[in-house]
Amino acid sequence: MYKIKIILPVATDRYNESVYKEIKGFSLDPRFEFEVESLSHGPISIECEYDCAIASPHIINVAEQAETDGFHGVVVYCFDDPAVKACKEKLEIPVVGAGEAGVHYSTLLGKKFSVLMTIKNAITVTREMVENTVGPGHLASIRVVDIPVAKLDSSADKLFEALLASAKDAICQDHAEALVLGCTGMLGMAEKLQEEISSDIGAFIPVISPGATALHLVQSLVLLNYRHSGLTFMTPPDKIRK
Repeated sequence: MYKIKIILPVATDRYNESVYKEIKGFSLDPRFEFEVESLSHGPISIECEYDCAIASPHIINVAEQAETDGFHGVVVYCFDDPAVKACKEKLEIPVVGAGEAGVHYSTLLGKKFSVLMTIKNAITVTREMVENTVGPGHLASIRVVDIPVAKLDSSADKLFEALLASAKDAICQDHAEALVLGCTGMLGMAEKLQEEISSDIGAFIPVISPGATALHLVQSLVLLNYRHSGLTFMTPPDKIRK
């Protein structure tokens, strides 16, 4: 049995059970066990560079402990991929960020894609993550639903309507051909939105769940015995760090 650590980079466990529930619908390989862990310290949500910076040391600590404990892979379950590059440098097991997985899948399914994001504070960090991951030219737009992460789970109907409106604008105005949810906290929205927007547009529009793609990708890496290149993500030099 393979073990995957899912790191929720927030200092609250309020989302843990919801994530466990959602991943049951992802058709994951039964040979894998998934353990969700949130942070003991850090922000209660990731919505800007400042949040990413505060959360990063705690994410790295959880990731390092996961490797020590015999886990076969790590997923940082946040679209902005905080500390993902640092974890790849330090760990010798596959590390996947939900954001990088989501945008890679998007480029496979459409020439241009749009990200449906929570609030405008996250636009800069999201744009940087996307362009660093797949390069310029793929991102049609970032559309904002104006609902903060902390209110996503209590505003399901409002969230879906905002996502649907943003999806229509992304396709009709920004010429997106695929959509990716810009937050792993948009639980249960991808499949429903995909069905609704495809019906409205009259053509199939893939709506990518970054969480689902990250978990399927880490499974593939483990089974194929792949992990990040040691030339790209070089082991940090041995030194005193206080």
